[in-house]
Amino acid sequence: MISAAATNEMAERAKQVAQRLSCGIVNGYKDTEARVKTDLLLENRLTLWKIYIFNRSLIITSFGTLLTYAKRCVNEVKHEYWVRRRLIEISRQRHISHKHIPTPPLATIQATIIQLNLPNPTALISTYIPPQKKNPSNPNRHLFPINDLLTIHNSFSSYFIAGDLNCHNRSWNCSRANPFGIQLFKFTQHHNLHIAAPPTPTRFDSVTPSTIDIAIIKNFSHHCLATSISAMTSAHNPVLFNIDFSLPNNNIPKRFIPNWEKFNYLLSTASFTPTDLNTQHGIENSINHLTQLITTCYDASCKSINTKITNCHISSSLRSKIIIKNRLRKAWQTTRHPIDKTNYINFNKTLQQEIKIERNTNWNNFLTTLSPRSPENY
Repeated sequence: MISAAATNEMAERAKQVAQRLSCGIVNGYKDTEARVKTDLLLENRLTLWKIYIFNRSLIITSFGTLLTYAKRCVNEVKHEYWVRRRLIEISRQRHISHKHIPTPPLATIQATIIQLNLPNPTALISTYIPPQKKNPSNPNRHLFPINDLLTIHNSFSSYFIAGDLNCHNRSWNCSRANPFGIQLFKFTQHHNLHIAAPPTPTRFDSVTPSTIDIAIIKNFSHHCLATSISAMTSAHNPVLFNIDFSLPNNNIPKRFIPNWEKFNYLLSTASFTPTDLNTQHGIENSINHLTQLITTCYDASCKSINTKITNCHISSSLRSKIIIKNRLRKAWQTTRHPIDKTNYINFNKTLQQEIKIERNTNWNNFLTTLSPRSPENY
């Protein structure tokens, strides 16, 4: 590429010299002038598949692309190394025998896996799911990487997946849900998985705090307690998963509902005095103290309730009818026409009866599968 660019530059210089020579030819030498224009003034340049001419800008752009890609690859390798090293350190602290397992082919999810040699071999997986794409022209921007999660789910009989999943759902203490969180919650309910999440938010942004660092647990019979650590000044808190191997896993999923009036009262009565704001160390200490104060007031103002988990699932046909019902209701709210109201009420009555029949059928099927001799029912 460099030699091609140098050749093009030398050809351009020769062309300029030939142009100056053609201007100095006497009028009587027309044959010489025509030969100079034919042989020396033609466009003869080395190109990249006749699309782009080799020049210095192409060389600089290529080097920049190469360095950017190389830096990204190095960062991914370093991240893989440090995550694997951290997982190995966790297993070494408990003196647990372990081995590294190659990651299965995944399209979107980034994962590093080690297997703990417990009585029930368990895969400890550090995972990162990129956030949903914001490009409105992309029809797959709201699709959760369910195929990657199914690949991991089918590869291991027992696993502990933890990391930044970028999934929002009220079941793990988020103020609202996003498409990723809804699809992940349906996946865990369908496969009877447990989600461990801290009671306080793990990420603080300009809109609202959220909990996106969670763990997905399958056939892991040990008690797990998740805690969001607010000791750092970053807007993204680290999460500590404390696993007690002496206790069984009998966690009941809970939601935490804050009492904002109580939170306002506790925050207004709390004492906070910033000190030494002239130095960077003093500013960081004041920020840590204020963050800890807000977190303490939030925890004191929350009450926990058990999350309702049902074994009934609505079929796809009923879901399509629910969409039609919502459209009929929106049409009536927009037009306020009596015919639209009648259509909405009649369709809603029929739909509610079908939902009731299907839920009763699902519960009857679930109860008939239970056995008094099965230890899983107790």
